[in-house]
Amino acid sequence: MRKIVFACLIALLCTPIASSAARCPTGTLIGQIAISPPAGSKLPGVTARLIQGTDLSQLKHGPGHYPSTAMPGQGETVAFAGHRTTWGAWFRNLDRFPKGTLIHLKMTWPRPKSFCYRLTGQKVIAYNDMSVIRKRGHEVLVLTACHPLYDDYQRIVAFAWPAKC
Repeated sequence: MRKIVFACLIALLCTPIASSAARCPTGTLIGQIAISPPAGSKLPGVTARLIQGTDLSQLKHGPGHYPSTAMPGQGETVAFAGHRTTWGAWFRNLDRFPKGTLIHLKMTWPRPKSFCYRLTGQKVIAYNDMSVIRKRGHEVLVLTACHPLYDDYQRIVAFAWPAKC
């Protein structure tokens, strides 16, 4: 009974407001990401849990959703941060995935639904450049990670557009 009440409370707290996920409690499991490089690629795919929040305590468990960005399907920028060398290193090859790589988000929050995106490109930015997660007026998936490997003075950013699953 307590689990049901708790799940209902979390669902209530995680109701989307406008294009922000700000009311979803930090640390909440919100879904799963699967990155599948095109056939013939030698890069391994990625599967990881998605967590609300981007602090170290959340990123230990999987890529974290930037709370200031939209959730998939809300027509705005959706952004996740992940590690490249520690805590699962889910985004280790983020700079090496080719254009066209399929990124599949299976969201469990606020209700179960799947979203697919195709990688359109990457770029390197300064570690403190937050402009990549700004609202753009259309849906785009943004994945960020420290760059280069084993350092954190820059960020590698991957961009992906909505696609059919």
